[in-house]
Amino acid sequence: MKKLILLLLLIFLSFYNIFAQIDSKKDTTIVLKNDDYSIFSLSNKVSPYNRTIAFDTSGQNSNVKLIAFDYEKMANQANLQYKKKQFSKAIDLYTTAFIKNNDLGLVKHRYNLACCYAMINKYDSSFLQLFRIAEKGKYFNYSEIEAESCFKPLQGDRRWTKLIEIIRGNARKLEDEMNSKIPINN
Repeated sequence: MKKLILLLLLIFLSFYNIFAQIDSKKDTTIVLKNDDYSIFSLSNKVSPYNRTIAFDTSGQNSNVKLIAFDYEKMANQANLQYKKKQFSKAIDLYTTAFIKNNDLGLVKHRYNLACCYAMINKYDSSFLQLFRIAEKGKYFNYSEIEAESCFKPLQGDRRWTKLIEIIRGNARKLEDEMNSKIPINN
């Protein structure tokens, strides 16, 4: 009986804490659960938890309703626009997906976003995304990025050399990590 009462008390306090957080924020949407999409995975598998759960308190009647945001669905819509060369639409969809996902996104989506920016001559924004995937996402495929036609206009910029240095460093670190895990037979 004591365990049941304790369990009910914990559930009550959890819900009380959630609603207290909602009331204390000025933003209308509070993210409660989120996956870190910014980490590059060698397996390229997305976590099975691909939804962000949030409470929306923007309604005038102040009822709390649960909304589910599907990051992967919005990113796929952006990918379609990217493939159709509708770069401005793709930019809007990618950035909306990232913003709604607590400013997190898969490396491949940020890479595509950087390409979109480069294609419409917004080189600063392109570099911002490229440095983010290099520094935070540990992007390591320097041969791919150097061969990418959309990034050709960026290669004359002084920032390009620094970017490639970071990416090559990521590749060396990954190679060292992988080599250290290979058993050596004598």
